[in-house]
Amino acid sequence: WGNVFWSMQYGSFDEVELPNLTVTEANPAHWMDYRRFASDMVAEFNRLQVEILRELSPGRDLTHNFMGRILDFDHFKLGGQIDVSTWDSYPLGFLDEQRDIFDKPHRTMFARAGDPDLQAFHHDLYRATSNGRWWVMEQQPGPVNWAPNNIAPRDGMIGLWALEAYAHGAEAVSYFRWRQAPFGQEQMHAGLLRPDRSPAEAFDEARQVAERLPHIDWPAPQAAPTALVFDYESSWAWAIQSQGELFDYFGLVFEIYRGLRRLGQSVDILSPDQAAARLDAYSIVMVPGLFACPPTLAAAMAATSARVIFGPRSASKTAGFQVPPDLPPDLPAEIMPGRVTRVETLAAGLTVPLSTSGHFHIWREFVEADVAAEIRFGTEDGFPAMIRRGNIDYLCGWPDGTCLETILSEACSEAGLRLQRLPEGVRLRRVGDTGFLVNYSDVPFEIASLGQDISITNGPEILPPSGFAVIQIRD
Repeated sequence: WGNVFWSMQYGSFDEVELPNLTVTEANPAHWMDYRRFASDMVAEFNRLQVEILRELSPGRDLTHNFMGRILDFDHFKLGGQIDVSTWDSYPLGFLDEQRDIFDKPHRTMFARAGDPDLQAFHHDLYRATSNGRWWVMEQQPGPVNWAPNNIAPRDGMIGLWALEAYAHGAEAVSYFRWRQAPFGQEQMHAGLLRPDRSPAEAFDEARQVAERLPHIDWPAPQAAPTALVFDYESSWAWAIQSQGELFDYFGLVFEIYRGLRRLGQSVDILSPDQAAARLDAYSIVMVPGLFACPPTLAAAMAATSARVIFGPRSASKTAGFQVPPDLPPDLPAEIMPGRVTRVETLAAGLTVPLSTSGHFHIWREFVEADVAAEIRFGTEDGFPAMIRRGNIDYLCGWPDGTCLETILSEACSEAGLRLQRLPEGVRLRRVGDTGFLVNYSDVPFEIASLGQDISITNGPEILPPSGFAVIQIRD
């Protein structure tokens, strides 16, 4: 009975029930199949509506608005059915809600501006879900009514959020809402107009954005030099079997995205299928925490000239949620960096010091390096921390900020990418030789500090808090 119970063997599909209300933990493969099924049902329901609308209203763009850090279904599958992906951008509400990835000092520092990377991350993610076309369907215009604390934005931020969206390729930015409702559940949610129909603070900022847009030379979209693989199945897998209370897939991916942006890099976010088809378009491809590596992606990685950086916890399971027969990572033999023999999760405050700088925290792997691999650096207790085989790097733990900066800056330098270490709160989005600067901090930023090969084409020389500027970069 024990073996049958723990393995959850089934004699027919009729015996399969929902993986909840079980005596103990359900089989993770059962949970994963349920999550896949639930996600597919969302996409299928959406497809039914799409087919009706395309028949009855042909020739019109179909949209669907997504939200921040919603991982319940695969947005790539749904986004492929529509013409334009949109999302609801609430920088202050999201900052105060996401307390597991933003600590109190950070939330206090950016309380009136929002996190400098969270909006950009979702811009880049949802741009990828429908072949590059995306909008902001709802842009926060002031205090909202649903966050733990509903703070008023700093002067200029309502305009900056819109300009930043256009810098990431948005076709439209729509504010929610036009008028603050004087009745009902959302009467505390700000609008461009007050309840008495007089212009609110956001009205003038939206007007200024509209006036400024025609005076900016917006470049045609093109691939960024770096890419980040984002996989909804991986977020489900590590929620099902986190192994440690601090392990969070979104948090891991977001930290790496933020680390690249702090170095002045622009990032394309790709699904595993998109990455398999487009690896060679990038200099660096980051693949953190990928649950199972699809055969097409594995084959592309074995053939690409791009620098691919795995880890941690990448390719650690099969698609059926089992440990690979030859131990993780489950990769082709010609690029296998080593074998993960065991893992440990680290409680808050417990770290693994590294032989270079920084440490691992949250997650750590013990790896036996392949004879054809090079150990780039190790842990102070004598185990590999990063392994290289050919153009594949494998990171054996969750890096702290110091370690991550070292890894990313070395990868960018090796790839010949321009490194631009930015102060906290200042970010650069680059498209070709055009750069867009945003200042989420409360400190002015001197644009000339970026170097003599920078010229300003739109904006001030000193970027004020909430400021936006367009620059030309001559490499």
